[in-house]
Amino acid sequence: MKKISWEYWFLFLISGILAILLLFTLTKAKDTDTSSLVTSNQITDSVVVSPSAGAAGGVSVSVAYVGSDEEGWNFNFNFDTHNVNLDTYDYQKGIYLEKNGGLYPSLKIEVSGQTHHKKAEAVFEKIELPFAIIIKNLSAIPRREFKVEGERG
Repeated sequence: MKKISWEYWFLFLISGILAILLLFTLTKAKDTDTSSLVTSNQITDSVVVSPSAGAAGGVSVSVAYVGSDEEGWNFNFNFDTHNVNLDTYDYQKGIYLEKNGGLYPSLKIEVSGQTHHKKAEAVFEKIELPFAIIIKNLSAIPRREFKVEGERG
């Protein structure tokens, strides 16, 4: 068996340390990028939706606050799946706001997209923060909850 010179051991050691530092840096940068994405996409007028995304039952759902106006609270929803037919879901009856046990259905909701990739724009009554957005009975998941907190600016 041939001996490896100390120069090669040294290069191997330095390469390993650099690889670990690079992975650590990339991981930190990814975390930073994600939080800034959440900040820019999920926070408007000091309103925060958390979690902003969630996946269960084979369907991924994300919710983004897009503002409020005289009509009400405005939210965008994205629904993505590879194996569930989203055309059969009743978006008007399945998505609502909840506060202190009270349920508030959307005032209006517009749904677009294909069978496995749907988008919904919904307007809800302006109730006082905080509250939760509830998506019920989607793909055998009885309840998905997105907390909405903050202050209107």
